[in-house]
Amino acid sequence: MEVFKAAIDGLGIAPGVTTDLVVELAELAKGDELKADEKWVARIRKAIKPLDVMPRIKSQLHTAARKELDTEAMKYHRRTGKFKAVTDGDIETLYQEKLEAYLAKKAEKEAKKKAITKAS
Repeated sequence: MEVFKAAIDGLGIAPGVTTDLVVELAELAKGDELKADEKWVARIRKAIKPLDVMPRIKSQLHTAARKELDTEAMKYHRRTGKFKAVTDGDIETLYQEKLEAYLAKKAEKEAKKKAITKAS
C-alpha cells in the first residue's frame, strides 16, 4: 500500500478514483510484491496521469475568469453605452488570483486533514 501512497502523493486525484486504481494496479501486478521503489512509483504515476484533475481545474478557473470579466464588460456597456475592452492581461491577472485562492483553500483542507489524522 505504501507504493500507492507514494505514487498518489502530491497529485490532484479526484476522490473515489483511488479505490478503482488500486484494484486495476493490483491486477496489473498479478501478485508481485509492490515495494515503494522508483520503478513502481514511476509506473503508477504514468497510469495515474490521465486522472490528474489539476489541468481541468486550471482550465475551468481560466474560463471562469474570462466569463466574469466579459459579464462585467457587458454590464458596463448596458449602463454607459460604451465598450470596455477585456484584455488577455486582465484575464490572466484574475485567473492567477482565482488559482492562488483555490490552492490556498486546498492547502487549508490538507492541513485540516493532517491535523485530524494526527489527533486520532
